[in-house]
Amino acid sequence: MKIYSIEFSQQAFSDLSAIYLYISQELYSPLLADKIYKKIEQKIESLSTLPLRHAALITVNNEQVRRLMVENYSILYIIRDSSVIIFRIIYTASNILQKLQ
Repeated sequence: MKIYSIEFSQQAFSDLSAIYLYISQELYSPLLADKIYKKIEQKIESLSTLPLRHAALITVNNEQVRRLMVENYSILYIIRDSSVIIFRIIYTASNILQKLQ
């Protein structure tokens, strides 16, 4: 079975930090923030094997953007050679396609 490396864009790191801060500070729930952060982290790590198992959402610049759902968040990624590149982590209720432009 092929193993893919996982890479994060700067925007994905910013998204994840913002999610954590919002839940822990705005919602006053640091335990929930830790739980969701760890769950997102685990699901992203699972993409190192079989990243094609998630459907393509759209195609941008001839690359298929795929979505992995975790709780209320969409992890958007592309597969390039032997790498899975996480480029956004977005609250699912927001307009995902608009945020990709």
